[in-house]
Amino acid sequence: MSAGALLRTLVGERAVLACLGASAPSAVPAAVAARAMPARCPPAALPIWLLVAGHDVDAPAATRALGVALAPLAAAGLVIERDGMLHATAAVVAIGGGVMVFDRLDATGVDRVPWPDDSSFHLARSLPARPIGAWLDVGTGAAIAPLTTGPRGARVRATDLNLVALARAAEGVALSGRPDVELAAADLFDGAGGGWDLVTFNAPMPADDPHAPATTWHRSPPGAALIERFWDAAADHLAPGGEVIAHTAIAADPWLAHAGRAGTWTIARYTPAAERGFAITRWRPDAAPARELVEVPLGRGRPYVTRSDLG
Repeated sequence: MSAGALLRTLVGERAVLACLGASAPSAVPAAVAARAMPARCPPAALPIWLLVAGHDVDAPAATRALGVALAPLAAAGLVIERDGMLHATAAVVAIGGGVMVFDRLDATGVDRVPWPDDSSFHLARSLPARPIGAWLDVGTGAAIAPLTTGPRGARVRATDLNLVALARAAEGVALSGRPDVELAAADLFDGAGGGWDLVTFNAPMPADDPHAPATTWHRSPPGAALIERFWDAAADHLAPGGEVIAHTAIAADPWLAHAGRAGTWTIARYTPAAERGFAITRWRPDAAPARELVEVPLGRGRPYVTRSDLG
């Protein structure tokens, strides 16, 4: 078994959630904060407490538990030995078809690459299940979307302006065995060219002004200028019949941002209309003109928007 395949078993989503008592991947940080590592930790749980929760563990026991996965982790500096214990310098988790690397859960600082929040999983689970072809993931961060979906694209380009995040993405690409994922530093579509069958974007959410009136969000959500710049350019980079999928904040009237744009639009809003709005938007510029707003009720057994919500 390859190191990547073993990591998908040792620190895979199902094992991590069961071990830490988390309801969904984005709930892992809270679950770690609320739970102590057991004094007699089962060997199968040692990789999770080491690589995900960030606890130092006994070196001989962890070495046995990690098996062939230890060598590439150590070679990348993601695991080091000190005073007879193994210490993880980053968080490593396998979700879907890939292995991802983030900064430790206890890391601080503005430049840290944090554990992914709900938005990353809303986007990843809204992607098509079919082979994608040429795929451009804008604002990729740690390359969560391309790595989670596994090798489905004949060509994958993942871009971001954050060089620290791209470094973590490169570690995940290596551990996942995904040479098909091309990483590049770029602002939105810079250097991307055209012909993409799929364009995706998990738009960053700048902090809104806490002193601004509550109605401000509904008129113009944070990051609106960046999001508008993305929508203005996206169709020009698509192949015929291509689609765009993005996670963004939305205004109370989500259609205001798309006035005058042709094609088929589906907006899957997962926050109540009266609250600050977030949604997954699917756009097919070449399709017949149509617009649909889908209200997606979320709960413990349904934590994220999925592809089926988008038609």
